[in-house]
This record gives sequence, C-alpha cells and structure tokens, in this order.
Amino acid sequence: MEFYEYWRDEADALKTDWFENNLTFRAHYHNSMEIILNVQGGCNVTVQGTTNRLNEGDFVVIHPNYTHLIEDFGRSVCVMLSPLYLKRYSEYTSDKRPAYDSVIRGDKELADCLTYFRERTAGENEMCLKGYINYFLGKCVARMRFIPLSSQNKNFDTVQKIVAYLLAHFRENITLDMLASEFSYNKYYLSELINKNLKCGLTEFLNRVRLEHFISQYDESRTVESQLYECGFRSKQTFYRAYKTQYGELPTLAGDRDPRKLK
Repeated sequence: MEFYEYWRDEADALKTDWFENNLTFRAHYHNSMEIILNVQGGCNVTVQGTTNRLNEGDFVVIHPNYTHLIEDFGRSVCVMLSPLYLKRYSEYTSDKRPAYDSVIRGDKELADCLTYFRERTAGENEMCLKGYINYFLGKCVARMRFIPLSSQNKNFDTVQKIVAYLLAHFRENITLDMLASEFSYNKYYLSELINKNLKCGLTEFLNRVRLEHFISQYDESRTVESQLYECGFRSKQTFYRAYKTQYGELPTLAGDRDPRKLK
C-alpha cells in the first residue's frame, strides 16, 4: 500500500487535478478527496476493503486518507480535491464518516456536474471554485450514507489527527516519545494504533512520505544528498535503505543527478 501527498502548500492548492480513461491503480491513500465516475464499461473501486461495482453513471466519493484501489474495465474519470478546499465537508464529517459502500448511482444531474467540472471551473477565481466545490459536495452528501464515528473504529479520529500531524512535520526527526507528548497518549498505545491502522510502523510511514516528497520534488541540478536532508532523511544510507525497502531496488542516480530510475 502506498501513500501519495497532494497539495503541500496554499499556493499549490488553488487548483484541482483531473484524470480520465483507464484509472486502474494499486492500493494507496492520500490526503486529498478523490471522486471517481464510471463513464463506460464498469469499474470496481475498493474502499477500506469494501469493493463497490460502478456502472455507467455511478460514482463514489472517497474520504481523505481512506485506503482504496481501482480496477477500471472501460473508461472512468476522476477529480482530486485539495484538503484545503474541504473545510465545510470536514466540519460536516467531524462526528461521522461516509460508509465504505456509499455509492451514488444513476444520478445523471450530479454525474453531469462532475463530467464538466473542468469546463465549469476553468479560469475561475478561488472563491468561485470553492463555492462550486461546496455546492457539488453538498449535493453528494445528501445522497451518501454516513455512519456515526462512535459506531466505527473509536480510534479513527485519533489516527486521522496523527496522520495530519505527520504530513505537516515529516521533515523533522519525529519519535514515538514526541508523538506521545503531542497527543497525550502512552507511546506503546500509539505504536499499536499506528501499526494496526496504517499497516506499518512510524518510521516506515515517515519514510514513505519522505520518499514521495523527494521523488516528486527531485531536481537534477542539485545533489541527491542536499535534497534528501530537506525531506527529513538523516543520512544517505538511511535514504537508500528506505528506497530499497519501499521499491525493492536501489535507485540509479548516475553522478547523483540522473532521475531515470526515480518512480
């Protein structure tokens, strides 16, 4: 399972991202909202282990940090929304979470809104874009099924806060002791919570985030060593070891400047 970080700062957040055609993708999660609409041929979207079959015109709204994978059998479209656009949605879901099988089916009007998302928002300013997103998400939540947070994993909200904290501070030398102090929990409890919900330990999760940041920001005009320190790695050896663990091979960086093997 892989983590992808989108829209790291305010300047980069003033946009949406759009993908279409074959959207098949392995299990992953990220800090943005993902909305997938099947246009033709059908699509399976597995959210937190629950598989939903999307037929033509059906779409699913995937909550930030929900693990999901996509099997596309035809043509689908997807829009990614920055977490900085989701303030109203976050307030609405403060005490609830969307059910993993909450699919919006056969709503042509709403599907049309998503299909023409780019055309309707192209060239608009931030206020207009936020307004359209809030309007669209408001229509969506009225058609989605939600479960009170108390009836789900009682630790889900804590995990969300921990993930948000780690995404904001991954460049720092974060330890379990630091997290325990920050969240006022026993460090052994936090360790168990992280391993159970993120399917990996604290160090592995941080290294995944650092690697994604390193790869996405890689600048061949600068040395690898200077860039890996900026991403939170403490040594070149730690970086190479983390890369080998994550991708199964070492990166080829000829002269420390060749990004050909960076994934």
